[in-house]
Amino acid sequence: DDPPVHIREGGLIKEGVDSHLDELRFVRDNARELLRGYEERLRKETGIGSLKVGYNRVIGFYIEVTKPNLHLVPKEFRRRQTLTNAERFITEELLKLEERILSAQTRINDLEYEIYCRLRERILEKVDDIGRNASIVGEVDYIQSLAHLAHQKGWVRPEIREEKVLIIEGGRHPVIEEFTESYVHNDTLMDMDSRVHIITGPNMAGKSSYIRQVALITILAHMGSFVPAKRAVIGVVDGIFTRIGSGDVLALGVSTFMNEMLDVSAMLNLATDRSLVILDEVGRGTSTYDGIALSKAIVEYIAKDLGARTLVATHFLELTELEEVIPCVRNYHMGVRRDGERVVFLYTLLEGSSESSFGVEVATMAGLPEKVVKRAREILGDLEGKNGSVGSKSSRAVAVAVGKCKVNESERAVLEEIKRTEVATTTPLDALLKISAWKRELT
Repeated sequence: DDPPVHIREGGLIKEGVDSHLDELRFVRDNARELLRGYEERLRKETGIGSLKVGYNRVIGFYIEVTKPNLHLVPKEFRRRQTLTNAERFITEELLKLEERILSAQTRINDLEYEIYCRLRERILEKVDDIGRNASIVGEVDYIQSLAHLAHQKGWVRPEIREEKVLIIEGGRHPVIEEFTESYVHNDTLMDMDSRVHIITGPNMAGKSSYIRQVALITILAHMGSFVPAKRAVIGVVDGIFTRIGSGDVLALGVSTFMNEMLDVSAMLNLATDRSLVILDEVGRGTSTYDGIALSKAIVEYIAKDLGARTLVATHFLELTELEEVIPCVRNYHMGVRRDGERVVFLYTLLEGSSESSFGVEVATMAGLPEKVVKRAREILGDLEGKNGSVGSKSSRAVAVAVGKCKVNESERAVLEEIKRTEVATTTPLDALLKISAWKRELT
């Protein structure tokens, strides 16, 4: 159970495998008891009550007899060392016992390695059978594990179809529900007339969890498992392509956004109308307008040219405009309820687009200082007063309107600075400072 680092160190073979090995281990582990037993026997046989069996590194094991008792020493005792008050002897039996005790560990290691080598040769003769059995045992273990989960968690048998559909009633995330007392299940209805779903809503509302849940249920169905749902009809997919989270690759000089675009490129070139595509916040690593433009173009291409079943989680509400111009696109959002200045997450998928990203409210829940939150509300109100709903469908129209306005030089300078600002790399504090400076300049 606790094997050694090296195979020549011993500790490879269990007890009961080899009687000689067990005997050697007994000698090694019970040396004191063996010497004490031999000492007791010599005392009885010789009548020397003070006789002692001892050991030192110079002469090894010895039998010590005090000088007044030397007349009782048997003839088979051979003198080994003379002391002032005693003589030390050795016997043939003690020499054999000494050899057994001192060499036990070395002999154990050698014997264990020998047994190990014999076992290895036997295994090589049966390696094909062993490999085949291991594969069968692994498959049985795999199947019974899925069966155990299905029985214990109340999973259902999915219906697999050739049609390009994805129907899930009461779907659940198989991992998240293990850590949540009251997991909120959601439905999914996708067919070729409703194959692209745009899902909006604030952070922490459950967008990412929902789209991952759909992907996991699809994978489970394809690998022969029951699924965490009340009912599931899964149209066969030829691949699942995901763009969920990313990081930079400094060693290759690849930024986070570039890494994201490389993944999306591979996805758009490899996916087919039989694939399932999962996109989570694509385009957020660059400027707002670039992100919106790219996200919109990607979704349009998937909907019109690729034809794959697709779930898109996004904060870009501009993407929800696609429902009006592309028949197969549908808008959904994760439900929230306002409670004063706070939001309560319902984790329920609802039809239609979200009214807002509730960024300030989520920031409040995260514990930002009240002064920062209050100032953010003021700035947000000011921006909404000037431009309408910030971050809504009208933001592009606002940009066009601003471009048509007559502005003076100082206002133009501010606009140019806004255009040059990289939103993705600007910290919240820097953003507040910039906005404050622009406001002073404009007023």
